[in-house]
Amino acid sequence: EMCIRDSQYTLYLRKKYNESRRLAMKNINNAMACSDDYLMVARSIMKLSNSKESNAECLEYLNKADETSKITNVNICKMKILLLLRENKQADAVHLLHEYQDMLNAMYQQPHTQEDAQWIAGEHTWAEKLLDRTYIM
Repeated sequence: EMCIRDSQYTLYLRKKYNESRRLAMKNINNAMACSDDYLMVARSIMKLSNSKESNAECLEYLNKADETSKITNVNICKMKILLLLRENKQADAVHLLHEYQDMLNAMYQQPHTQEDAQWIAGEHTWAEKLLDRTYIM
């Protein structure tokens, strides 16, 4: 299930967070949203703000992305981990980091390209480093 909108993602990568959020919200408001739209809104909110309210809003969009996703989406899980760490919820983040690693292992068991294998290895390294840092905190 890949429905990421190229224009949204391009804007996001160019740090035009309000604009990428606006495009995603257009799909959501027109009842044409896929999980990537909700994920894009959550990503944009996280880039633009860090308050109790914005974090709660971000979690709502991540949960909606989870609900609408037809597959297990590691990107949603990763964003939830970052949100938990932002809110100093280390124990919950550690639990989700282990789930994230399980998801990566499941992905690795599926047929994949060399590029995918490198990405999965990189994500495992990220998760391991984060677990080491989180256990120290």
